[in-house]
Amino acid sequence: NVAIVEDEVDVARQTEKYLNAFADEHGIIITTRIYNNADSFLNDYKNNFDLVFMDIELPGTNGLDASVKLREMDKNVMIVFVTNLMQYAVKGYFVNAFDFIVKPFNYEDFAIKLKRIFKSLLSNQNKKVIINYRGGKKVVSIFDILYVEVNKHVLVYHLKKENIVTSGTLKKVIEEINDSNFALCNQCYLVNLRFVKEISDNTVIVGNDSLQISAPKRKEFCKALTKYLCNSGGNSI
Repeated sequence: NVAIVEDEVDVARQTEKYLNAFADEHGIIITTRIYNNADSFLNDYKNNFDLVFMDIELPGTNGLDASVKLREMDKNVMIVFVTNLMQYAVKGYFVNAFDFIVKPFNYEDFAIKLKRIFKSLLSNQNKKVIINYRGGKKVVSIFDILYVEVNKHVLVYHLKKENIVTSGTLKKVIEEINDSNFALCNQCYLVNLRFVKEISDNTVIVGNDSLQISAPKRKEFCKALTKYLCNSGGNSI
């Protein structure tokens, strides 16, 4: 799903036309939705887009400010800035923008950027783990894992919509997930930093759960969280 946030009708239609042409060439399905201002886009946003083409010079809330607000709602959505001025594009990296496009643009240049964008999107979507449990096995995206809990050798995967109980060790889970945005807050909890809502001296809120941060793990956990927030442009603390 792709959102186009653009107040210039011709540019919005051109972007949509190029996306459709790219989809036809590569045999993929791309659904698009156009917004002519950032406020209506933000009000409508429900973590339902994979990619956002964001014009910077918009009426009302500009694209840069809108992207800061967007990052507060979704740390993972891919943002591509569209601008008339190159110097504005540099500011986009503060919200971890993936790329920028300078107006006017032609299809050839647009398609080159789209190839990079979709290669990255597919790479992220393909990050999955296989969880073996008593009832069988399940393939799970790492982006659906809030945290993994261990008690002796009983593992609990806390997912967005369910929990899966199995057996094993956190060491093995860390090897399988192989993602720097997961960190141990103590020896019992492996946390997906994407879902951290709040942190205090000895607790971290992940989703709706409060987890204890142990003294030996606190420095390392906070360092990992700070690095994640800097890289994502997010600010959930």
